[in-house]
Amino acid sequence: MNIQSSFTINIADIILEIYARDINKKFHVEDVYEDFLSGEAPNLRITVRDEIPDHVSLNEENLIFDSQMAWRLYRVNGEYVVSLFSSESKMIPYTIALFNSDFTNGTIYFSVDNCDPDSFRILSNPLTFPLGEILMICILSR
Repeated sequence: MNIQSSFTINIADIILEIYARDINKKFHVEDVYEDFLSGEAPNLRITVRDEIPDHVSLNEENLIFDSQMAWRLYRVNGEYVVSLFSSESKMIPYTIALFNSDFTNGTIYFSVDNCDPDSFRILSNPLTFPLGEILMICILSR
C-alpha cells in the first residue's frame, strides 16, 4: 500500500485523477491500483478533502436513490451528491462526494473520523467501497 497526495488511473479508458486538496494531506492507495496508474489527461478530476461541507442540502426532495443500507444519491443544484453513512447513523454521513453534471469534476469530503487515527495527515482511500463502484456506474450510465 502506497501513501500518495495524488494519482491518476485508467480503467476502461475512464481516466481519473485523484488528489488531496491540502498538500500536507495524503491518502492510502492500495496496490491493486498499480496496474492502472496512468500519465494521461483525466476525464474526471477528483479533489479529496477532510471535512464534511455544511452547505449541501441533503433532503428528501433532492433524493434520487436510497440504497437503504449504506448510501444515497441526490441531485442538488445541478450536481450529483453521493452520501455514505453507517447503518447505525443514516442521518450523519461519513463521506459526501459532489460531482458536476457531466462527471468531469468532483470533490470527495471525508469526516475527520474517517481519517487514519495515527495521523490526521493520512486520509482513507477515496475510492473504497461503495464509492468507487457508484462512481463508475454513474460515469458509465451517461
